[in-house]
Amino acid sequence: MNVNMGIPIDRFVNPVDENLICGICHGVFIIPVVTECGHTFCANCLKIWLNSKLEHLNHLTISDNERTRFQFTCPTCRTKLNVNNSQQNNSINSVVNTTNNINNHINNYCFHDKPNINLLSIARPVLALKNFLNSLQIYCEYAKRGCTTIGSVELIHFGNHRHVCAYVPVDCAGCGRTLNRIELAAHQLGCFGIQTTLKPIR
Repeated sequence: MNVNMGIPIDRFVNPVDENLICGICHGVFIIPVVTECGHTFCANCLKIWLNSKLEHLNHLTISDNERTRFQFTCPTCRTKLNVNNSQQNNSINSVVNTTNNINNHINNYCFHDKPNINLLSIARPVLALKNFLNSLQIYCEYAKRGCTTIGSVELIHFGNHRHVCAYVPVDCAGCGRTLNRIELAAHQLGCFGIQTTLKPIR
């Protein structure tokens, strides 16, 4: 699962307001950003969407003059997005806090693999919304495998739990069977594939 895409709705303990759903990935926002037309997306979803448009443009046989007139559009309403516009959306100024530290974090850590678009010239982080989303209660992504852990998005999705969960699927080196991490040691004691790969001690 990609931690930079939205969180699936079925992972939330309580129903999720439709206004918290990314129009691109249809999950609950991860690092929400708002465009100048007022639509909100996961930052990485918008970045991927804009990069796909840029890649498409690079494959077109058009003149340099036409290429310079190309404009990105909002994925939802197709309003032209001014790449040089740095204004915040007036309708949510009360919940938007764009500090240099957040801008630097997003550019340096979240989008370092695709430097060809400056997302912050098109959309602004919605920090209050991000903080609210991080406090929502979700089930572990391995709940269907047996994990009963429930916690905040920040702890379960971004925190240590996803690395230490006993229900992470792992493959047995002997037979290739996929088991929960907690079951692997007991399985390997009786696994025929493991027993045949071990040599007796002489």
